[in-house]
Amino acid sequence: MLRMLPRFFPILALALAPLLQSCAVNPVTGQRQFVLFTESQEIEMGRQADQDISASLGVYDDPQLAAWIDDMGQRMAADSERPDLPWTFRILDDPTINAFALPGGYIYVTRGILSHLNSDAELAGIVGHEIGHVTARHGITRVSQAQLAQVGLGLGVILVPVLQSCAVNPVTGQRQFVLFTESQEIEMGRQADQDISRALGVYDDPALGSWLDDMGQRMAAGSERPDLPWTFRVLDDPTINAFALPGGFIYVTRGILTHLNSDAELAGIVGHEIGHVTARHGITRVSQAQLAQVGLGLGMILVPELRPFGEAAGAGLQLLFLSNSRDAEREADDLGLRYMSGDDYDPRAVARVFEMLAQASGAADGDRIPGFLSTHPDPMDRRDRILARTTGDDPEYQGARDDREGYLERLDGMIFGTNPREGYFRDNVFYHPEMAFRLDYPRGWSTANTRQEVQGVSGEQDAVVLLALASEASPSEARRSFLAGEGIEVIGTSDQSVNDLPAASAEFRVQAENAAFRGYVVFVRHQDRTFRVLGYSTQASWSARQSALSQAVRSFRPVTDRAILDVQPRTIEVVRTQSEMTLEGFQQRHPSTVDLATVGVMNGLRSGDVIPAGTLMKRVVGDPLPGG
Repeated sequence: MLRMLPRFFPILALALAPLLQSCAVNPVTGQRQFVLFTESQEIEMGRQADQDISASLGVYDDPQLAAWIDDMGQRMAADSERPDLPWTFRILDDPTINAFALPGGYIYVTRGILSHLNSDAELAGIVGHEIGHVTARHGITRVSQAQLAQVGLGLGVILVPVLQSCAVNPVTGQRQFVLFTESQEIEMGRQADQDISRALGVYDDPALGSWLDDMGQRMAAGSERPDLPWTFRVLDDPTINAFALPGGFIYVTRGILTHLNSDAELAGIVGHEIGHVTARHGITRVSQAQLAQVGLGLGMILVPELRPFGEAAGAGLQLLFLSNSRDAEREADDLGLRYMSGDDYDPRAVARVFEMLAQASGAADGDRIPGFLSTHPDPMDRRDRILARTTGDDPEYQGARDDREGYLERLDGMIFGTNPREGYFRDNVFYHPEMAFRLDYPRGWSTANTRQEVQGVSGEQDAVVLLALASEASPSEARRSFLAGEGIEVIGTSDQSVNDLPAASAEFRVQAENAAFRGYVVFVRHQDRTFRVLGYSTQASWSARQSALSQAVRSFRPVTDRAILDVQPRTIEVVRTQSEMTLEGFQQRHPSTVDLATVGVMNGLRSGDVIPAGTLMKRVVGDPLPGG
């Protein structure tokens, strides 16, 4: 290798030249700082990203409010270390509690965060915080580090600058802002796929998975990116959902499968998600988020990083929070119609999918549909748009296959709703039949059960309770490992049992990057497993949350009630009507353990609809969940 160095030295010298000149002086600290971009490049980078973000999220339509915030921001920016930047302050029409900055002086607050503030001074603190990110060049430094880390020394230092990162969209042929190569996109998707498969689980039905993969592979082969490592999975998740990861990883949940009624309806969903990948919507959103220094959508400063102990979900789960713009959804709709029609599926079936989404968002179990899926854009508007495109003579949209009966037969016996064998909530209590325990969460908190962790978060998002398995063989060993974590300060420990179970607990505080936290951790030994119950809040909320957290982490106890231990999931049963009947008549003749509205949604019917004799229909069988 040393003998080869002279031969490559001229190339290496050219490659290293930008790095040798890239340690700029931080305008705030006066210290050297690693930055690969000039100030003019930083400004142009921010300007381009500002266009994407404004188009994706929308600017809130209140000129007077916008002028007031701009005036506030301009005054503060004028007194900063970088007063000559083209400072721009925008209110985004977004409900999340968020604020962030782009390199070059582009500052954003959402209407969601404005609705949670109570004074000019509170807003000024947020705006000043974001100005600080720009003046200290935090965002452009992170982009420089990411550029170097992602593409390696060979390409990163010669630099395909972000200013030139406008790849060609394979679908439209137009320039598109993307910070990643295709190989990096694929690797990002592959890693995220591992996170998602672990957290949500793949549904255990090889024949169903193979059938879905076969459908998806056929449509993807006819797309603009046939050579991606396309992967199609059924997730063991009850929510009505489907999504795509960069690189060609497509997911549908068993929840959405139980609410569809034909192969063509599923093909429409799969085609839509393929469209997101071929048009690079996901990787574009990741690029925008990277530039906006919010990582993968976690840049909220009012809700500080509530995971100071390395508990953050993998990047794959974080990718799920990057919702697409309205234009991206419409483009994916159009591409999906084309892909499914190319495989001879009837594109008009997609209109029924959007009718189902509209119904599900208002049904009794409508909380099982993600809000963005039911409202962004409005599903009935999308239905009307689909019908307008597919009811004409356009040869591109002339597929004929639907196959209702074959689809429904595949669903017979599928789990419906929560699988209680993996744990379930009744009110604020979490029960786990397989492991025979319960844990009480504070009342009124939002809760979620994944395969790796059971989570609860306060309504104000300032406190959490997390339940997970620990790898250590004893509570004391697990506590010792936990307290050895970086930045954790021990306040006190105890070896007192918890509900007659061996336990080791501690009270602690920790200083994270953006906030201080305080909490309790309890390790409990039960059924040859060590469980960790972690409850903590921001230091500012500790006095208000301490009692509830203390009770929650010490509420772990065994369960002996056979009704809970023996509970089984509800399932789909497919039946054929023997005579003509209404939906109400079907519910009387073939009762379900869900209400009439849910039966209607999952069968694509409404109250009063007449069902012909000989029609295959779905019903839900199984006992309701015990407990509570």
